[in-house]
Amino acid sequence: MNEMTCLLTLLAVPQAKRKNLTTPSDLEPTLQAGLDVRAFDRVRDALGITVVELSENLGIPERTIYYVRRKHKTIGVSESDRLYRVAELIARATEIFGSKDKAARWITSPLPSLGGQTPLSKLRTGIGVERVKEVLAGIQYGVYV
Repeated sequence: MNEMTCLLTLLAVPQAKRKNLTTPSDLEPTLQAGLDVRAFDRVRDALGITVVELSENLGIPERTIYYVRRKHKTIGVSESDRLYRVAELIARATEIFGSKDKAARWITSPLPSLGGQTPLSKLRTGIGVERVKEVLAGIQYGVYV
């Protein structure tokens, strides 16, 4: 499965809407409309963590997820963006490490290059996202950062 297919699967984008989505930037209208709560569940399952752990790391109140699920609504734009960050990281790490299990272990493990924090814990801010991407690129190209 290529990186984009993995990303679309994690974000629970329906098969019928995938035809014109070839790059991550094509997902902007989807994020603006809000993601289905199944995207949260798929990301959580891929990482093997609890609702509480994912909610805390993304700064999304757990009650928001339960409300969205109960009311059959979509996740808000800012929450969808934060969830996209994690899904993008899972997709990229899966491509680099060769499996979702290895990617999940890397994303949820403390790293010296991140000051002992996990990549997942750094995804609340744009600066944190960029730092995680730098570390992952370093791994991909064999450069220690």
